[in-house]
Order: sequence, then structure tokens, then C-alpha cells
Amino acid sequence: MTSIPPSSGRGGWDAYRGRPFVAVDPRPDSVFDVTVSSGALLRDFIDVTATLPSIVYVDHRPVTRGGTDVTLIFRSMREGGSGVGGGWVPPDTPAGPAAWTSYQDSLHRLLLAAPNGPTGERLVGELVYLDPRSVVALADILCRRRPARA
Repeated sequence: MTSIPPSSGRGGWDAYRGRPFVAVDPRPDSVFDVTVSSGALLRDFIDVTATLPSIVYVDHRPVTRGGTDVTLIFRSMREGGSGVGGGWVPPDTPAGPAAWTSYQDSLHRLLLAAPNGPTGERLVGELVYLDPRSVVALADILCRRRPARA
């Protein structure tokens, strides 16, 4: 079977008719499961995610074990800036020359240490909106408590 769908104007059977390559399944707490099937094009993914509010990537999982379809998990960005109820939101402007900041390093360490499952997903959801100084402080605590990996 070809990975390029035939044009529908030529007649014949269209194997791709009625088969969504990218589907969105909204969950509670502003979480969106975006399932991407084999054969999906980048354009399919962009068309579907453009309908969602401002989102941030959280995690992924295969639809079936050993399969090629995948579910990407996104969380909606909270409204507002830093402060009570709003949480910290990363700026939209570029940070300048590409550099790995202490915030990015700290967030990376905390995301790697987060447990799997719902607890880890909740933790990741809160870390993304936390003030950068708090993320750095939490990572420092984690690094002091855990022995370095060999």
C-alpha cells in the first residue's frame, strides 16, 4: 500500500477515506491526547493542533505495544503571568543565542526524576508553570539528595 493517498478526483477506491491520521481526545484538566497514525503527514498534525489552545508537550506513549501509532500528550498553557493563580509562563520572544540555561538544566533533571504514571504527569504539569527560580532550587535539592550516577 502506498503512503501517499491517491487524489479523489481520479475515481477508484480511496483507501484513506474516513481514516483520520491525527485525532484529538480532550481529557479533564486541560489535557489533550493527540493520536498520530501511520501515514500521517506533518500537515495533518499541524491542521489538528492549530485548533487547540496554547499547549505544551508533556509525554507520549504507543497506542499499541509494538505498533507505529503514537499518542502525544499535551497540556494547555495556563492564562496569566507569574503570581497567584497564574503560574509562570515562558516568554514568546527568543532568548538570544542558543544556550542551555540553568533553568533548562534544572527542569531537565526534574523531568528525568519524575515518576511514571499519573503522579509524574501531575508533577510535570506543575513544574512547567513554576517560577524558574523555584525550579532551579528544587533541582539543587534533588542533586544534593541523590548520589551521582556512574
